Amino acid sequence: MEDDYYSELDRENIKREIIPWKREEIPHKNCITLEHPHFYRMHEGESRGIGLHLFNVCYETEPVKSDVEFSNYDRSVIGIDGFTITAKKPGYTYIDAKYKDLFCEFLVYVYPEGFVFNDPDKKVISFTPMQKIYNISLSGREKRQIRGMARYSDDTWYEICEAKDNVEFENKNSEIVTVDENGIVRPAGKLGKANVKVSCGGQEFEVEVVVGE
Repeated sequence: MEDDYYSELDRENIKREIIPWKREEIPHKNCITLEHPHFYRMHEGESRGIGLHLFNVCYETEPVKSDVEFSNYDRSVIGIDGFTITAKKPGYTYIDAKYKDLFCEFLVYVYPEGFVFNDPDKKVISFTPMQKIYNISLSGREKRQIRGMARYSDDTWYEICEAKDNVEFENKNSEIVTVDENGIVRPAGKLGKANVKVSCGGQEFEVEVVVGE
């Protein structure tokens, strides 16, 4: 029995040849999708190619370069010629893409010339709660994280909740709950309700935290 189990400190492990699985073609393709991030942001007058990819059951991919039918898009916002999109005027539209028996839908946003994408100096233009009421248990010493959806001046949006995102929390009732700098709320030791004000970039909202048994 001792000879069956040993460490490489005692002697080298047995090495076996790895033989790749050879096959003629990729297994059944069961999904078609747009390349990451699954939508396009374009300037008015800009043209770009459409990057569609097939996935198979082994999560392998291959690009799709022909035989795709594009439909159900707003032709006043964009035009499509083959696999090329041309942005016509500011707006947005969905596009349906059909390849054989596979289908996907994706979005194209068109902005005026000069609009800055991923602006490092972007401003928060709206900040709304992901949920308005949080329930936590006193007996279970539960915790929740208060989160908000921030929309920025460069038309990006993110779910944020932490100090690194410049989110601040003001606890209106510290006898009922505690709130840390990253929005983690816990019961303070009593049953009851508390309000927490959440602010970011000059925008704010309040949520209610209910501490039950």
